[in-house]
Amino acid sequence: MCIRDRNKVRTMMEQKAEVLAGFAKNIEGTIEETAKKIKSTRDFDQYFIAPSFGFKTPEALYEYSSCSPRLVHIKVPTLFLAALNDPVIPPEVLPYDACRQNEKLILATHPCAGHIGFFTGLSPRQWLMEPILDYFRVLQLRDNCIPVIKIVQPYSCCLLYTSD
Repeated sequence: MCIRDRNKVRTMMEQKAEVLAGFAKNIEGTIEETAKKIKSTRDFDQYFIAPSFGFKTPEALYEYSSCSPRLVHIKVPTLFLAALNDPVIPPEVLPYDACRQNEKLILATHPCAGHIGFFTGLSPRQWLMEPILDYFRVLQLRDNCIPVIKIVQPYSCCLLYTSD
């Protein structure tokens, strides 16, 4: 390991120590005792994340950080892809109402795509590009738009479109 790598690892460990110290001042008991109480993402948010950011409950944190109230103001066609079996983002928090209120929003769900992966099949392949391309084809036909998909890193893309 070169010196630069060791310094990077040391910096990362110092940052993690700072985060843990921040958690420690917001909990009763030790971090280890509190960690044993955690059985879900919500529990983690309750004991560590919400108090660290000054929220009394995870629900208060979720409400404050949610983009849902702002979705009705989106003026650009927007596609949301979500998995109904996502262990991190449950279906109850998906923006169904906002998508019904704003014709520019489309929410596409899949029953079993997991979290972020959108894989399918016995030899898994990512299927998310298929609905995205279908979405752009519809936009192009409907609005005479030219779809542009810019790959920003492997397995991730930035979705853009331009009008004539």
